[in-house]
Amino acid sequence: MIRNPQVAIIILNWNQYEDTSECLRSIGKMRYENYRVIVVDNNSSDGSCERLEGEFRDVIFLKNSDNLGFAGGMNMGIDYVLKNEFDHVLILNSDTVVSAQLLYRLVDLCGSEKEIGIAGPVIFNYYRPKEIDYAGGAVHLRYGRIKHLKTIPRNSSPFETEFMTGCCMMIPVPVIKECGIFDSDLFLLCEDLDISLRYRNRGYKIFCDPKAVVWHKISTKINRRIGYYFWFRNILIVIKRHSQSLHFLMGALKIVCLNAVKCIITSLFKGKFKEAGSVLFGIRDFFRKNYNKGSLDKIL
Repeated sequence: MIRNPQVAIIILNWNQYEDTSECLRSIGKMRYENYRVIVVDNNSSDGSCERLEGEFRDVIFLKNSDNLGFAGGMNMGIDYVLKNEFDHVLILNSDTVVSAQLLYRLVDLCGSEKEIGIAGPVIFNYYRPKEIDYAGGAVHLRYGRIKHLKTIPRNSSPFETEFMTGCCMMIPVPVIKECGIFDSDLFLLCEDLDISLRYRNRGYKIFCDPKAVVWHKISTKINRRIGYYFWFRNILIVIKRHSQSLHFLMGALKIVCLNAVKCIITSLFKGKFKEAGSVLFGIRDFFRKNYNKGSLDKIL
């Protein structure tokens, strides 16, 4: 085990000066010192990147000429990390505030077992600080169910879980080199589920530490049309990729016949026809293998 491993914290910024600056200030209060912050800007148009550069001089800024989505943006940061001397990567949403002990706890957890491929915190709602948003994840692909667990085990010790949310996850660099980065075909949503399942299939474990804490604003900046489109397309991609044929059929039928129909009917009832259309576009693009940004321009 490396003493005092160096951590690269990767944050994605896209027109979010207020959120990103608050996140960076909270990082500055952490008790762990051997880290560097990398902000990847996804072609912001509001001047937020320039403002952040002027205020946070110790932060490394990488700028994309296009919006590469969550997966592509984070991959740009990871590529930088792999070319430099880092031991761990912390993927962190910009709309979060971190606890002072976050890095210390996750670095210690990653070093406790060589089989740990991903480590993460318990995540609370920023606006309702005692409300848990994530305390481990449950995956039932054959039923098309992905669930954030909301209860912390009584003993408060680190515990194994089935997937880690991309809101905050730490990955040892050797594991990334062995198992790969995010799938840029997914662009947005479900990339955390995919990488979790991929790492588990390679024999690695995923652990959550209740004493490592993050508060998440649970961003409302993704409009519902975009959310519906990418979720329905990507969840079908992930289920097909990580399931046997029969289990994929079961999960896909549940998602299309229950979840999708419910969203479509609800949207139509409210007169939000473009929302209903985005569900159909997502399902269609899954079958057409229209990945990455897909039909994003058509649903906006």
